Amino acid sequence: MYASYTSRFRPICGAFLLLTLALVLPAARLQARTTTAKVRAASLTGTAPRLEAVPNPASGTTRLTGLRPGEPVMLLNPLGYPVRQFFPRTTPAELDLHDLTPGLYLLQAGRRVARLVVE
Repeated sequence: MYASYTSRFRPICGAFLLLTLALVLPAARLQARTTTAKVRAASLTGTAPRLEAVPNPASGTTRLTGLRPGEPVMLLNPLGYPVRQFFPRTTPAELDLHDLTPGLYLLQAGRRVARLVVE
């Protein structure tokens, strides 16, 4: 009796297996297609030059490099409050630090930021 029972349902099991494979395999192939992606290299051409203060730490004056003439520069205290804003006419720009209290300051030009230590 056991042999006749399995032989009777073998075609149904085979059809179920084929149907399952037909539904699962295309989904697996689709998932494999969507998860593989081509990676393209990012180009850094056209980026703004790095903003730097030389010498750093400074006590009297410092020279700012990486600026374009007329580009606004903000001098910020450690809390982010503006201390001074200026528009350099030449590059490299000279920044007078005589009236600043010693400490850490931030220079911001556009999206570029540099640290400046005043002694």
